Amino acid sequence: MVKAACHLSFAMRRWPRTRRRKCFSCDPDATIAWVNSLTAPEDFRAAIPLLVSQLDNERVSRKVENYLKNHDPVMKEALIEAAAPGSLRFDPEKSRLILDPLIRQDPALKIRAGEGNGLNKEEMLWNSVNQTAKLLAEDGSAAAAMEWLTKLPFAGEPDYAKTIGNVLKVWNLKSETDAAVWLQNSALSPTLKAEVRKAVHP
Repeated sequence: MVKAACHLSFAMRRWPRTRRRKCFSCDPDATIAWVNSLTAPEDFRAAIPLLVSQLDNERVSRKVENYLKNHDPVMKEALIEAAAPGSLRFDPEKSRLILDPLIRQDPALKIRAGEGNGLNKEEMLWNSVNQTAKLLAEDGSAAAAMEWLTKLPFAGEPDYAKTIGNVLKVWNLKSETDAAVWLQNSALSPTLKAEVRKAVHP
């Protein structure tokens, strides 16, 4: 990402400052026009967070779908990163908007917990899914976050339990009673419920 940031910094220096300000603050069409003028994959990759943060859901959805049709691995990784970047607090609905088509595109895709701070696609996807679920619980409805997670192809029950556990930790802070009731009444198997409880209270 350092390389990507350098590429984008150079590209933005070549673009008039007044036009940049107009573009990113209130002119989605200018934003798209500028992003479409980029040619280096790393420039596209670095521009994605700027693009997503400025555009409405319908426009973001169309842009994401167009990128996915190209099957560009650099762009796919960029979209995964942009769904839940560490330095920006994205709207969780927009994060879901990015992640959903990525996951639908490849039904065989399995979301597995990554180890360490690696940057491979699997780890970035796991990180984005995990952060987005937590953001949904914090900023909106924890129940909606749980519903979203049920639709995702986790590699196994331990990974699923870990993510649900992270959402329940947030939910406990908002309403411990509601979180407990949800877990008790959920359709999760007894084994999975035990795994979730372990994740919440290690």
